[in-house]
Amino acid sequence: MPGDDPKDPRIDPRAPPLSKETVVWDFKKSGEPPLLSLWPKDPTAPVRKRSAAKVSKQGEVLVAETEGADSWLLWQFDTPLHFATLSVELVSPVADRIQLYWTSIDCAIFSEKCSSAHEIVVGRQFVDLVPGTVRAIREVRLDLPAKAGVKLEFHQVRLFSKPVLHGSGNGHEPSTKVQPTPEGLAVESASSDPWVRFPTPWLSARGAETVELELEGAPPVAPQLFFVGSECPQFNEACSVQLTPAGPSAKIFRARLSDVPQWRGQITALRLDPSTTPGRYLIQRMSLIRPPPAK
Repeated sequence: MPGDDPKDPRIDPRAPPLSKETVVWDFKKSGEPPLLSLWPKDPTAPVRKRSAAKVSKQGEVLVAETEGADSWLLWQFDTPLHFATLSVELVSPVADRIQLYWTSIDCAIFSEKCSSAHEIVVGRQFVDLVPGTVRAIREVRLDLPAKAGVKLEFHQVRLFSKPVLHGSGNGHEPSTKVQPTPEGLAVESASSDPWVRFPTPWLSARGAETVELELEGAPPVAPQLFFVGSECPQFNEACSVQLTPAGPSAKIFRARLSDVPQWRGQITALRLDPSTTPGRYLIQRMSLIRPPPAK
């Protein structure tokens, strides 16, 4: 880098306008296009570097096997860029975690304050890592599980300019099964209490005023969104909103989060109950909408 002058566009290019959504869970096959694909590698993507990891290609899959407690993959950008989400589709043989580190004008070196961790489970899954910065990012480092001999299979590693998430969340065990499909996220429950939980450790309540949901299922469909965070230590009725149909479409539902007094501070997790009856439901999209700009 030619220097650390904050006004130098090569160091911190102007950020794009904020999207109307604070965050979007997009479960449809034809969703938001990525800003840049690190794997499979776009022609303009930087060369991947590694440390303490054996990396190989098996067809369209990138396989990384850890060799110790500090294994990682690294990408350095010629020009710092703004992105909202690093989305990873992987297969893991163990339950553990991966962690995203980034550098920017505010974080000259990799450090815990400029990182975002996410738990992983056994099997194939999407992992969404959200950098907590409005600065342009110079490089990203993806830390793998901190033990030797873990072999992760990466199917996709993509950057999104908008806050788009693909992770399917955790269903209410053992009664609720969650399965990604090309049409959306299928939620099936044999009990009267189906729900899906989405971790949001980076979410601030002031950044979201409204929730909008695309949901299909056998009637009665009666979605309710619960939240936990600094004002709500557990999911309960006081920390929830009932979504109601919006407009002529029977599958679009909305609710105002800002009308709930407890919607304040940090929101660490959301829980979506598609209904109160057993059945199969299809979540196609869920978004949190920002407040309108002040006049």
